This record gives sequence, structure tokens and C-alpha cells, in this order.
Amino acid sequence: MRTCSVMASHPYVRGRGSTARGATNPVIVFAPDEVVARWISEELAGQPLSIQRAPYVKLLVAELVDLHPPRPQIAIVDFDALTAAEVFHLHAIREHGWFGTLIALGRASEELQASLNIERVLRRPFGTAALRKAVRDVGLDRPTARVRRLDR
Repeated sequence: MRTCSVMASHPYVRGRGSTARGATNPVIVFAPDEVVARWISEELAGQPLSIQRAPYVKLLVAELVDLHPPRPQIAIVDFDALTAAEVFHLHAIREHGWFGTLIALGRASEELQASLNIERVLRRPFGTAALRKAVRDVGLDRPTARVRRLDR
């Protein structure tokens, strides 16, 4: 279930302290492999997070850019499970104004990290508490920033 939060003046920018006391921070996960999905759930258990799972990249993108706020401010994506077409489609989150934190699981090239503004990459094998630490390090309830423009 989604929680209400006070948003900054622009619908895609979340201000500091936007989550009410006791409320949870929305996180969306794309991990079609049940083993990886279970690992994510175990890693994030007990954290002040509301975890939503997207079974398809198309739904992940829709949740981040098409649906009404509050949108998840963190997306965790298993890049090893993506096809080339899905990686291409995933770029729509940045093109359509989602400036939240993207955490990649698996392999993500430096070019892909730059084009999607991926904040953290966790490579296999995943360590104990690695995802929990990554989420803690990127921070919750911080203002989002515009993605830097890539000169072509």
C-alpha cells in the first residue's frame, strides 16, 4: 500500500523530510528470478520501506513515470534479467523525468551506468547486507537531482 507524503513544488522532485513519521518509503523492484526476489526481501526486511514488485519492465516504467505520485524514490533492478529491448525501454524513466535512485543488480557497463544515472551496482555473488547497505548509503527522503545531460 502506498503512503501519502508532502511533495515539493515540482511533481518529480521530493523534498527532505517528505515522509511522515512512521510512514514508509516506497521502493520498486524488478527481479523476475524468485531467488533474487527473496534475497531482496530478506535484505530489506525490517527497514522503513514499502516494497512493490514490478513483474515486467513496462510496469516498472509506468509506476515511475506515468502513475500519480507518490512515486517510488528508489528502484532496484536485476540487470542480468533484462533483454536489450528492456534496457532500451528502461531509459524512459529518465527521459520522462524520474530522478530517483536506481540500484542495479548484476552487470551494468560504465556506459549504461552513465546513461541511466545508476547510483549503485551490486555484482554477483551478492554479499550479506550488501543491498541494505546500498539503500542506507544512497539515503532515503533526500531531494532528487536532475540527471546530468550526456553530450553525444
